[in-house]
Amino acid sequence: MYTSTHKLFAKPTVLSLCLALLVSLLYVPAAINAADEPPGQDPAAPQNLRIVDLSHNMATFEWDFIGNDQDPQHPNDIDIWDADTNSYLTWGNRWTHALGGLTPETTYRIYITWYERPATLAHKSNVLEFTTTADMSEYKEAPLTPPQNFKVSDITETGITFGWTTSPQATGYDLYMDGDWKAGVWNGTDNAMTYTIPEEKRVAGAALNFYLGAQDPANARVSANSNEIDLIWGELAAPSDLQVVTANRDTVNLGWAPVPGATLYTVYQGGTVIGTTSEPRLTASGLAEGQSYDFTVRAANQLWESPISETLSAVPGAEYTNVTYYTAWSLSEQGRNFRPEDVDYNNFTHINYAFADLCWKKFGSGATACQNENIPLQSDYVHDGEVILGDADFDPRNFASFKTIKEENPHLKLLVSVGGWSWSNNFSPVAATELTRRTFANSAVNFIREYGLDGLDIDWEYPVEGGEEDNAHSAEDNVNFTLLMKTIREAFDAAGSEDGRYYLLTIASGQGDNFVVNADLKNSSAYLDYINIMTYDYSGNWELFAHHNAPLYHDGSHPMDYAARNNVSGGAVGHL
Repeated sequence: MYTSTHKLFAKPTVLSLCLALLVSLLYVPAAINAADEPPGQDPAAPQNLRIVDLSHNMATFEWDFIGNDQDPQHPNDIDIWDADTNSYLTWGNRWTHALGGLTPETTYRIYITWYERPATLAHKSNVLEFTTTADMSEYKEAPLTPPQNFKVSDITETGITFGWTTSPQATGYDLYMDGDWKAGVWNGTDNAMTYTIPEEKRVAGAALNFYLGAQDPANARVSANSNEIDLIWGELAAPSDLQVVTANRDTVNLGWAPVPGATLYTVYQGGTVIGTTSEPRLTASGLAEGQSYDFTVRAANQLWESPISETLSAVPGAEYTNVTYYTAWSLSEQGRNFRPEDVDYNNFTHINYAFADLCWKKFGSGATACQNENIPLQSDYVHDGEVILGDADFDPRNFASFKTIKEENPHLKLLVSVGGWSWSNNFSPVAATELTRRTFANSAVNFIREYGLDGLDIDWEYPVEGGEEDNAHSAEDNVNFTLLMKTIREAFDAAGSEDGRYYLLTIASGQGDNFVVNADLKNSSAYLDYINIMTYDYSGNWELFAHHNAPLYHDGSHPMDYAARNNVSGGAVGHL
């Protein structure tokens, strides 16, 4: 019997897929009328279920693994069940075999079955009973974060002024040139310094490398390095990765990789200047639908000017962004058995890969521990706010497939969507402090680099209110939403200056007017490349009258008299 209640077992752990203009039917394990566990061990069931490690909030277990996960294929996929209620808890396999989010000093009873769809309790393992410990093991403090968005803000014949976003808890900053310490400032709120370049380095063609570190000597802490700035004295590289980020019938939104050392960009349309900007993006407006336009960009600072970029041709009205989702579990042979190679990529410009999760107190939003020795970015301790894989089995295989697919489809952009309906539990605390916002942004950079992605989609369902019952919320979510977007954008621009890439930042937004306010779209949208409005679920099986799930316009003759706002058009107009 349980010695106390535990919320973990209150409902199944089931991923919910959020698709714009589409509702998806997901499998939910049905209640199964099973007899009490028979005595002895069922030879057709997983054998010898046993505890490997136990803490105050997690139980790691094993069984007698079979095969080598290649022959037969995936023989160790399992379902985990509450032994007293026969209710489904979650799934597992050879690598993912733990229950997290448990309550200290609490007794639990579980058993496992082989993973089958539809689920069955025909062959149950032995019942495993365990009691979590009282020890509240310490969570490791996040390391001192590096200065963010380190860049050149001014340059003269003799020196360079650098700027950056400060680091939480830092008391000073150290400037390095070519790997050697050169200068420092001793106040954690300082966000700029000017360094005089040695005369022997102020010659045409001399290579210079700069980076910045944060320090906190009182606590014996130093940060990792900031992004690096590589310069050739007297030169600036031409802007690269010039692309159409989004477009409609009379505008084209352009983006390009930030140029190290540049402080200003001039954008040309057919050789005519149409704007200047300090950021690596600009909107060309007043265009004619169906007409082709050529765009180029030049970078500059107070001393030097770059060559012109390569030319980008764009046709308003023919450059639409067409986004689809690909889900991790689509690969499951027992489920959809729909591989990345099965998709016709001629129909899409962007894919949101669903979903990545957030780590909080050593666990994702479900029962899976964040640390996993088989995942490169998660092999060591994973701090609060870091982006983690949603599926340790399917995700690496899918990303490997997409690497080849992107080489064959150069037009295709692949983003990872973080959160979704089921994994938005911890967005609120992650967004709440500059430290966790920075942790999230830096881990997002590592994630997209590791898996060869083009950007990140934030699917926070939802700030301030709504979503699953166990989601964290705060009245400050709307303010923190904008701060989170700003932090990610700065991290992506800094990474892009190193990688020669323009990284995308998008969100999935709720269609209602409350989301517009709760996500502070008036201000947060300044950091976004585009917004995917979830214009669906306007009606569903909770109602007595049939109606469209995603009606395009208002139907005044429908007997339910739906509000004029509740349709796709209304959602778009509400955002505007």
